[in-house]
Amino acid sequence: MSKVSDHKQSVALQSLAAKLAAAGPYGVFARHLLRRAPEAPALLAPSGAAFAVSGAPVGHFEVSFAWLFADTASDYAALIDLVVRGYDMPAYLPLSAHAEITNAIRGLSVGRDLFFALPASANSQENRKNGGDRIVPFGEADRLRLPEDMRDLPPPPDIWARMQPRFWALQRDGRLIALAEATVDDGAYAAIQQVHVAEEARRSGAGAALVSAIAAELRALRRTPIYICAADNRGSAALAGSVGFEVISELCCVAPSEQTTDADSADYC
Repeated sequence: MSKVSDHKQSVALQSLAAKLAAAGPYGVFARHLLRRAPEAPALLAPSGAAFAVSGAPVGHFEVSFAWLFADTASDYAALIDLVVRGYDMPAYLPLSAHAEITNAIRGLSVGRDLFFALPASANSQENRKNGGDRIVPFGEADRLRLPEDMRDLPPPPDIWARMQPRFWALQRDGRLIALAEATVDDGAYAAIQQVHVAEEARRSGAGAALVSAIAAELRALRRTPIYICAADNRGSAALAGSVGFEVISELCCVAPSEQTTDADSADYC
């Protein structure tokens, strides 16, 4: 790991609460961490801009990426130098900042993610489930109930124990055929991501049925469901659109050149 600036300042994530509160859906991951671990460390770059997560395990969390919060292009450039080059950690920032930091990201891997939200007027369309479908909570003990091609998708047991993730599965005729994560929840927004459908069940509507049901569950908790996927994952984007989600923003993911920037590598239908 390369040396980072000696002028960085470590602070409690709580001290960034006002900045995170103003970030809208973009800040959902950082606010989720803030709810669960308010004393988690964050860093201030020399310019005073901030990123809100660190790379070390924090309580139940194991964070391997950063979310950047800054006011100017030069601040974002400083953060990229600190986080991506200094800590070898992928980092997210609003796509709108990308065009102004071309030189800062030269030589790094760059990808795009889509942020979707489900409008209040959208029908959750729970009737997508067929008569044999059930939406069930998924726990670590259920891993062996998944089809063999999906068993490596949930976090491994040691990380599961620390993160305490929240997964849901679609059960059809007694078998689990689709899986999605809905761990990230900041009290106002909750994110649906990492939607996987077993090969045998693709193009059967299983993914849409699962996402629709999770969205309905989140709405019952008075959360606005959001959905995140890589911009080049056309199947995932189409799935979100079919359920009623609409794109509200795009993100740029900047990573060390040897790392992938994909938000997901799942199979969707």
